[in-house]
This record gives sequence, structure tokens and C-alpha cells, in this order.
Amino acid sequence: MQRHELEKLSREELIAHAERLNVPRPRVLTQPELVDEIIARTAASDRERARSRGWLGKARDLLARVIEQGLHLPDAARAIRMSPSAAKAWPAPPPPLPTVTLAEIYAAQGHLERAVSVLDEVLAREPDHKEARELRERFVDQTQRTRARPARATEGGRAEASTETATPKAQQEEAKPTREEAPQEISEAEPVREELAAAAEAATESEETGPETERDAAAEAKSEEGMGESEVREEIDETIVDGEAVAALAERLRAEEAAEEEAPAEEAPAEEAAAEAAAEAAAEEEPVEETPAEEELPDGYDVDEVVAIAVDPETIYVYWEVRAVTLARALARRPSGRLALRIAAVTPSWDGPITRTWDLHIDALFGDRFVRDIPQGANVRVSVGWLDGASFEPFAIGTEVAAPRLAPSEAEAHDVGHWVPELRSPVSPVPLGRAPTAYRTPDGWAPEPQSPPGPPTAAGGGPEAAPASPMALHG
Repeated sequence: MQRHELEKLSREELIAHAERLNVPRPRVLTQPELVDEIIARTAASDRERARSRGWLGKARDLLARVIEQGLHLPDAARAIRMSPSAAKAWPAPPPPLPTVTLAEIYAAQGHLERAVSVLDEVLAREPDHKEARELRERFVDQTQRTRARPARATEGGRAEASTETATPKAQQEEAKPTREEAPQEISEAEPVREELAAAAEAATESEETGPETERDAAAEAKSEEGMGESEVREEIDETIVDGEAVAALAERLRAEEAAEEEAPAEEAPAEEAAAEAAAEAAAEEEPVEETPAEEELPDGYDVDEVVAIAVDPETIYVYWEVRAVTLARALARRPSGRLALRIAAVTPSWDGPITRTWDLHIDALFGDRFVRDIPQGANVRVSVGWLDGASFEPFAIGTEVAAPRLAPSEAEAHDVGHWVPELRSPVSPVPLGRAPTAYRTPDGWAPEPQSPPGPPTAAGGGPEAAPASPMALHG
């Protein structure tokens, strides 16, 4: 089909056509991409495919050509072109071989279900594998326990939520039946307590009158009824014993009543203590602001960089980083080269600057090291680049580093001299009879004072010639 025919089809028709041609993930592609993929798989020749791919196809071809020729990555370029040969060049990887070790690795990573499935495959191939069977049972139990924990936590959370949401009004309504039942229990217990109190009073009176008097009165009453003396004595002793038991029971009841009266007074401090404990627990549970953890530095910064720092008079510390793209380009241009650090040290001296340059071979794209045997007081500059024989291509150049002196300099400079490449001939002064006496002021030249008479000359005997005027001297 031609491009104009494919462009008339709907998206679903293009997707169906692409699925028949085994285009990977056709629903993710746009309609122009679907058209390009269909044409790429149905074209009869490369020329026809290149002519009918459209603008997106041409852009993909240009990008693939740059990657193939510039970075020397033909496999990546083939994948970008999305040709059928590229699909054959990248077969799907085989599934991992099921082993007990693989199951243990999955379990250590927390994937217990995948570990169990791997052990099932192992047992399907080797049913007599005892260790795999025991390990599978252990993983299954661990999986069940892991699933049960969230369920318990959910139930516990719901119960706590329902308890916390209960209002004080509901608690009062729940407490009302107990308060209504309490008077019934007290009313039922009142006759028993009255009988016990009467018995206790009788026992107290018997203690005051004494056992002998009680026995005599009881014996007289029983003798009147016609009972024998021995029978009367036994019945009297039993009655006294019962009275003592009743008195003990009465004392216990009095203690219980006193405890019930003191209970409300004790409940108030207990409630206050519980409220204080709850307030302390809430204060402890308040979120504490934690200091944010410092972010870890990355391994690299995706730049071409080299940094040098002076450590002592003879040592500097160097850190370098080279991008993979930069290294690939250098390797494509000079395959026989290698990655290296170049150190240049310039030391001043009375005979002129002393320059020393040497290279250090490195293997890693980023790293650091100490460079030793640096001349004292030298100005050092470090660069990282590609060394191929005598040719060095720098990727990055560091800033200048001055190595400190081991001891203070003994020589001191007091004058400043300027050096020029060419020296001119010295200027000879003009002979004058005498120095000019005129001088210049801000308003102009001052008038020349009258010169004193000079001695006569040897030739003419006349006065010496007058000096030239200032305008003549400076004119």
C-alpha cells in the first residue's frame, strides 16, 4: 500500500494492519508512526523504503546515521531505524533457569510468591528434590503469615477506632442499667443484713453477760422443757459457737460497707491519675521534627572537568571527570590513543622560567589521585585529555595552582624594573653655558631676572653671551 492510501485509513485499521506485520506496541504509536512502520515492513527495496518513510522516517534515518558514524554504534543505529533485520538482531532473552538459588534470591528480595513459583518449576523437573520441597513449604508458611498480619492489624485498628469514637453520652446510657440494678440488690440484701445485725447484737450481749450466765439461763429453760443435763449442755455450746460465727460475719459486712463508702472517694484520684497518664502519653506521641537527612553526592556530574588543589609544597590533589560521549568521539578519531592527565609546572628562576611537563595514564572516566614531586613554589596547571603518541587533545583544563614554598624566600626585592625587548641609544645632553634661571608658573612663564655681569671672554674681552630664553629652550 502507498502512503496516501494508508493515510486514509482510521487509527484502528492501522493498528490492525501493524499487528499483522508484528509491529511492537502499535497502540503506543501515533498515526504517522504507524504509517512509517507499515511502509518500512512492506517496501520492496531500501530505496523505496527511504522514499516513502516521510519526515519522521527521514529524521530517524538522520539520527541513526549520526549515531552510527559519529559514535560508532551500529547496533543502536539499527534499533533506531526499526528495520526488520534489527528485530532479528535483538532476540528476546531466554527465561532464567529455575534453581533453588534463584528462589532464595527472590525470597531475600521479598518476592516470596515468585520464589514459590520457581520452586514449583524445580519440583516439576525433579520431584525428588528434598531441599526444594522443604524450602517451598517454608516460603508458603511465611507467605501466609505475611498475609495474616495486615488482616489482624486492620481488625485491631477498627476495634480501636470504634472504642475511641464512643461518646460519653453512650457510656452514660450503658451505665444507667447498672445504677438501676444496684438499688434492687441493696433492697434484697437489707433483710439479711438486719437479721445478721440482730444476731450480732445478741452475740455482743452474750459476751458482756459471760458464757456461764448464758449457759445457766439456757439450762434453766431447757430443764423446764424436760431435757437432760448433758443434752442441754451440748445444745448451749452449739448456740454459743453459732453466735461467734455470726459476730464474725457481721464484722466482715461492716468492713464491706465501709469500703463501699470509701470507693467513690478513691475513684476520683484514680481518674485524675489516668487523665494525667493519657496526657503524658499524648505528649510523647506528638511528632518530633526530624532533621532532614543529607543527600548523598552523585558519582558523576556529566561534565568534562578537572580540578587541582595544592596539598603541600610537593603534592597536589587532582579530580577529573570525562563524559562517555567525549571519550567515544576521541576514540573514533584516534583509536590508538589513551586517556591521560597532563601536568605542566613552571618554576621561576634567575636564569628564566623552568618548565616541566609530564603525563599520567588513567583508566576511569572519573576519579581522583595525588600527584607528587611537584617543584616547590611552581605554578601548576592540570588538564585531562586524549594522548596519542606525541599528540595530546585536552578535554578540560583546570585553573592555575600555585604550590606553596617549603620555606620563606631569603631574597627581598626593593626596586621595580621594567624589561623591554629592544634598547634605544642613550640620549646625550645639550651643552649649555649655564642653567636657565626662568621657571614656569600656572599662569605662564615667569619673567627672566636680570643676569649679573659675567667675566670678559678671552677672545673679545666683552661680556659672556646671554642665555637663551625659556621659549627658545622648550621651543
